[in-house]
Amino acid sequence: MYLIAALMGQMKLRPERAEPAAKLFDFGKVEKSMLQEIPYRGSLPSVVSTDPSIYRFYQVVQIYGTTWKELIQENFGDGI
Repeated sequence: MYLIAALMGQMKLRPERAEPAAKLFDFGKVEKSMLQEIPYRGSLPSVVSTDPSIYRFYQVVQIYGTTWKELIQENFGDGI
């Protein structure tokens, strides 16, 4: 899953993970270095996506987000 997220520009790969990925896809130096850049997260074009699958995840967060937040704070404290 991390590789797909990196290929979509949503996460950074460490050099030891970028090397095999670059070989797998026959990437050059430029593409390999792009896999190691800090990403700009948030690739959705609008605040609330109209894509049905992504919208359902948005709904889940809207419904259960505050509950998850409270559980996380109860177990790990306020600062993550």
